[in-house]
Amino acid sequence: MLNDNDYGLEMIKSLKGKIHIIRGNHDSDVRIELYKTLPNVVEICEAKTIKIGKQYYFLCHYPTFTANYDDKPYHNHIINLYGHTHQKDIFFNDNPFMYHVGVDSHNCYPVSIEQISEDIHDKINKLYKIKVQKEKDLKEYYENGLGYFEQHHIGKEIIN
Repeated sequence: MLNDNDYGLEMIKSLKGKIHIIRGNHDSDVRIELYKTLPNVVEICEAKTIKIGKQYYFLCHYPTFTANYDDKPYHNHIINLYGHTHQKDIFFNDNPFMYHVGVDSHNCYPVSIEQISEDIHDKINKLYKIKVQKEKDLKEYYENGLGYFEQHHIGKEIIN
């Protein structure tokens, strides 16, 4: 709705379903009052947590840390869905639990919850493979003694 409240209001009116507005940095008090006049807007809030299936999502205009990457099952994490940053990448700082839903990341189209779930699963699997490879490399390093100091005979004169 930037710079054109009338056009933005017409677009929101044309949307199907019940509309929940998550307030962002361009939503002035005047604009909030305009949202309240729309028959399909049922809620205006700063942030909201929703559950779809087993998965919880934290909806906020801004990227928000809601989960750490660990070995818990995916559905035990709260996923942050956000906008604001106008970034091309779908994840904030490569974090699989912070997903940019803005059209900037999706070729100017809305993104479905199914696509979000698929993208997050793919990202988690990719990060898991990297973690497994790092653990394998570290194990090989210790088993084979192929560290920098061993290769360059550094420290032998101290021991001998």
